[in-house]
Amino acid sequence: MAATTANRMQSDMIKGMPDPISRSPLAALRHNASAWLIDLITTPAAKIRGQVLQHARGRVADIGIGGGGSLRHYPADVTEVHGIEPDPAEWLLRRRAGKLHEGIQFELVSASAEALPYEDHSLDTVTFQLVLCTIPDPVAALSEARRVLKPDGRLLFMEHLRHPDERVARFQDRLQPLWGRIAGGCRINQDTVTLLEQAGFDFAWKEHVVDRQRPRFLSHLAWGMATPLLR
Repeated sequence: MAATTANRMQSDMIKGMPDPISRSPLAALRHNASAWLIDLITTPAAKIRGQVLQHARGRVADIGIGGGGSLRHYPADVTEVHGIEPDPAEWLLRRRAGKLHEGIQFELVSASAEALPYEDHSLDTVTFQLVLCTIPDPVAALSEARRVLKPDGRLLFMEHLRHPDERVARFQDRLQPLWGRIAGGCRINQDTVTLLEQAGFDFAWKEHVVDRQRPRFLSHLAWGMATPLLR
């Protein structure tokens, strides 16, 4: 939809940040290449992402927001989106913040997933979308998500997994050392569903799908909603 005045105000919240594209032609080329890579990796799963994020509500922490490809999927039940990113792609977020529903406030937060700058039980929704595989300590990140979520809060996730076909899984294991170096630390053989259970979450629902638009070693996805277990 066309950017409304409210959405333009949301975009203005990140306009004060330095624009990497203006620094040099080389910087512009590097950042445009990064934008292309972000879209190449995430676009095939956009339909699934939209289905997952329709369950977001209230105050949301979008962990590893990257270039902001998730922003257009948040429903009107969301009041705030806090984009968590240790190295914000603010130049791309400028283009996408205007796609939020009118009335949703946006804030870009430079922080790590393992140390979220929020009080206990202060958020309604935390989302992880193809990012847990790159976080250095995913267990700590999930524990932080559990800490900041309200007792009735929800964790929404869409992550690729270790492939159930053992032949593909062995290929993931062999590829992992190289893949991790060229793909920002991504662990393609990570068992994310087990990590969620170990971090103290119960699945309200989850689905496993094979995304045939992605390479086979990246094609096995899990997505769904989890809630903090009461202690």
